[in-house]
Amino acid sequence: MVLDAIGRLDVWVSSITMFSIVCISIWGVVTRYFLGNPAGWVGELSLALFVWLTFFGTSILARRGEIVNIEFLLGKFPPGLSFLSKDCLHCTSGRLSDRSDLPWIQTDHVLF
Repeated sequence: MVLDAIGRLDVWVSSITMFSIVCISIWGVVTRYFLGNPAGWVGELSLALFVWLTFFGTSILARRGEIVNIEFLLGKFPPGLSFLSKDCLHCTSGRLSDRSDLPWIQTDHVLF
C-alpha cells in the first residue's frame, strides 16, 4: 500500500515536472522573440527540472522493471554464470534483483 502511494507520487511529480519544463520553455521563447528581453533563468531552471525528471523517471522505470539492461554483455557468459552476472549487474547498478530464487533477498520491491 505504501509502495503504491510512492509509485503514484513519482508519476505525479514527473508529470508536473515535465509540464513545468514545457511551460518554462514556452515562456523563454515568448520573452526572447516576442518581447525582446530574454529571461535569464529559463535555461537554468529547465536544466534543474530535467535532472529531477531523470531521477524520478528512472525510479518509475526501475519499479516497473522496464529499465534498460545490457543483454549483449550477459549473452557472452556461460549459462552457469549467466544468473550470477545478472544479479551482480543489478547490485552494482544500485538495485537488488526481485528474483525469488535467491534465498538472501526476501523483498518484493526495493525502495531507492
